[in-house]
Amino acid sequence: MTGRLRASRQPGFTLLPVVLAMSLVAAIAFLLNRDNGANAGMLSGQDDMERARLAAEAGLQAANYVVQLLGCAGGYPTSALPVTNNAFGGASYSAYSDRASGSPLALTSNGTYNGASVTLTRSTVYAYQSPMRTYTLQPDPAVMLDTSLGDKHSDRNYGGDTVLQLASDGSPSNGNFEPLLKFDFSIFPAGSRVIPWYDGAQLRPGAQLDLYATQVAAASANVVNAQLVTHSWVEGTKSGQGGGADGASWDTYDGVNAWPSERYAATPLSSAAYTGLVGWMYWDLTDAVAAWMSGLYPNYGIWLHPSGAGIGYTQFVSSDNTATPMLRPEIDLSYLLPCGATAPS
Repeated sequence: MTGRLRASRQPGFTLLPVVLAMSLVAAIAFLLNRDNGANAGMLSGQDDMERARLAAEAGLQAANYVVQLLGCAGGYPTSALPVTNNAFGGASYSAYSDRASGSPLALTSNGTYNGASVTLTRSTVYAYQSPMRTYTLQPDPAVMLDTSLGDKHSDRNYGGDTVLQLASDGSPSNGNFEPLLKFDFSIFPAGSRVIPWYDGAQLRPGAQLDLYATQVAAASANVVNAQLVTHSWVEGTKSGQGGGADGASWDTYDGVNAWPSERYAATPLSSAAYTGLVGWMYWDLTDAVAAWMSGLYPNYGIWLHPSGAGIGYTQFVSSDNTATPMLRPEIDLSYLLPCGATAPS
């Protein structure tokens, strides 16, 4: 007789796997509880540090407020007499300047909460003169860069032309055109800051681009967007002649090298309605000029891009125009001048 041998079950061994499993579960539970306790402690510590950091940031803002309130007169809070708040939502801060007067300066703030402490600093903080100043920047060809890019003759440069060309209807005679412009802000002292202002009825831009249209097409429901250029470019000296570009064209940014895939930032800075009227068109460039003047973003200029295909052939006065220089491109600035600095003439 053949068959399989069966292991006999011995009394006492039936519960062994259960006991082992329960022991393992208990061990894991112990470890989890221990880790959870440690994590809770770590999270609590992190939360304390975060609150201390927020208090320190509030201290920087409070100290900067006092500095700007005092302006060029001085008397800023110092380490001997800091700005303090000992009841900042359970936290506290102590903040001060590295000097009692003068600009630029550095601010330091120490925030504390439940035994945690964070110290933050902000260097190169400017105090400003009062009142706000205005300036119209309208450069000549030696300073300003502007040109048009056309897709009908995509290898041609228009940097020396007396007009800036705009079109998005793709007409057989002209094709599409988009202008590029770049202003030089080096005449403004370091720390100069453009600011929007209220005229009693509405908020006005701190920096406004003005272009004068001398030739227009029919009014369109489309708008012209001002976009941040993402790459440096060369103006060139041509006026649309063939024979090779020595500056930016539809195809290249310098007559040789192709534009990157993203020629300009996707989000427009501002838009202007196309009215089809001879005269000035305006774009709010406050954010761009503020970033350029503070060094937060490289100044590659502005790309004017029609939002749709309904804008006919248009001409604006360029910086190369010598017949009517008062109609050249300009930027109207409202700005604050740092203490001790001299305004451009």
